[in-house]
Amino acid sequence: MNQSEYERRRQHLEVELEAALELVHAAFRTQFRALDIVWMNSPENGGAVAIVYDPPRAPRPLALFPAPADPAPANAPSPIQKRRGISELYNQVLDALDSLPEVFDRTDLLAVLDPRPKRSSLYKILEEMRYAGLIDRVQAGTGTIPSQYRRKDLDSTEPVEG
Repeated sequence: MNQSEYERRRQHLEVELEAALELVHAAFRTQFRALDIVWMNSPENGGAVAIVYDPPRAPRPLALFPAPADPAPANAPSPIQKRRGISELYNQVLDALDSLPEVFDRTDLLAVLDPRPKRSSLYKILEEMRYAGLIDRVQAGTGTIPSQYRRKDLDSTEPVEG
């Protein structure tokens, strides 16, 4: 083992230690919050305010694990309502295809859609349309350059590039 490999392995171990410590801290904060909730709902509490434990955090070099997601709010749409919104967006995009140039990208599409949908929802719709054979992807996006799509002539018998 040479000096550079030793340093690389040592740095890797330090990153793993930081990630493990963050997991332990996150588990402790979750347990502490749960204890607070039990105490706040306890009849013996007598109106005492719960203490929130939030230790000072040193900057972490690398976040290997995502933070736990917060529970969905009470007024969050159900999966059925979300799907209905997606199908409405699908119909809006389908109607908008006629007003777009033959080769277009998401910015062209967003210019004609109102209200402006989330980028992830629009991407799902474009992929569904691509798999349904309504559009082709001319060029895949890279970084800040969006993917380009082409409207397909459904009467055409030309081979499709994939």
